[in-house]
Amino acid sequence: QLRLLLEPTMATKLKGDYKSGKRINMRRVITYIASQYRKDKIWLRRTKKSKREYQIILAIDNSKSMRMCGELALESLAVISKALSKLEVGEIGVCSFGDEVQHVHKLDEPFTDMAGAKVTSHFTFDKESTCIEDGMRSILSVLEESRKNLSGEIDYRQLVFFISDGRFDSAKRNELGKLIRRAIEHKQFVVLLIVEDVAGESILETKQVSFRKGKMNVLDYMENYPFPFYIVLKDMQTLPHVLAEALRQWFQIMKQE
Repeated sequence: QLRLLLEPTMATKLKGDYKSGKRINMRRVITYIASQYRKDKIWLRRTKKSKREYQIILAIDNSKSMRMCGELALESLAVISKALSKLEVGEIGVCSFGDEVQHVHKLDEPFTDMAGAKVTSHFTFDKESTCIEDGMRSILSVLEESRKNLSGEIDYRQLVFFISDGRFDSAKRNELGKLIRRAIEHKQFVVLLIVEDVAGESILETKQVSFRKGKMNVLDYMENYPFPFYIVLKDMQTLPHVLAEALRQWFQIMKQE
């Protein structure tokens, strides 16, 4: 399903009948000679798209609030990275955010089994805070700088998957929302994968209290949530389906634009 959704963006296969090109189509040579050299469209060009070129960053919340669902977060990282590596979709990076932001695996480095083990060992889920807005700002900076250095002939797509419990400083919602809108403007797809402990309270049931003009208001935590695309995950078996569905929605939006 992911193979179909992550459509090819780089032309790497030879195709077609052209008057000039990179290689002769041997199937057309006999016709060319028999036509007394009039049917001269015997050349192949690199026009058939077969290689997917994406830049994908997986950003994981390394704060204390993730202790109960940290194992699920790392399983999600393993499933997504392994699937993307098998598809050879392009470059994969991994970022950690908590008290500070660290890019533990850079985009231009190959994501091998050894690299995956090294990345996993970095996460301790013991940081005091969840500075997700700093993580978003740092990731967008990396992606924008990387895009400047890419070949203009290649259509790169950029995706960001945040893996977190989805709970962060409500005062940062406006700032985070602006960063996400900036990403959308640059055709960068941002998805939040909310991992939850089966025994714990779901974020969908959580309430938040706000005070306005001295009056207390009780609201759903997800009201005015800054992430337009998010997935609530408690069961790893549902991850491939929900991930594919999120990507499908993104491609529909890109085609409409």
